[in-house]
Amino acid sequence: MQKASESNVKDLEDDCGFCAYMRKGPCGSEFTKWERCVEIHQERGNDFARKCVQVTRALTACMANNREYYDIPGISPDESTSNEHTQAGT
Repeated sequence: MQKASESNVKDLEDDCGFCAYMRKGPCGSEFTKWERCVEIHQERGNDFARKCVQVTRALTACMANNREYYDIPGISPDESTSNEHTQAGT
């Protein structure tokens, strides 16, 4: 018998092209852990952003180390970050 969360992850994989892309990449394991953490804490009514910090950091670090797969052409994370800091300082 499948757990409810495993069933939900499978449903999301079938319905979500982005999720399938993330799972197929080099950070698929990290993405799956992040996704499960978010789902569990949303179901419990917890602040998943705080509860899932470690898995979010692991996913982000993995994606940064695999930019050839995860980079979006025409968007530079460094530029958007510096723009946010510039705008916040004005």
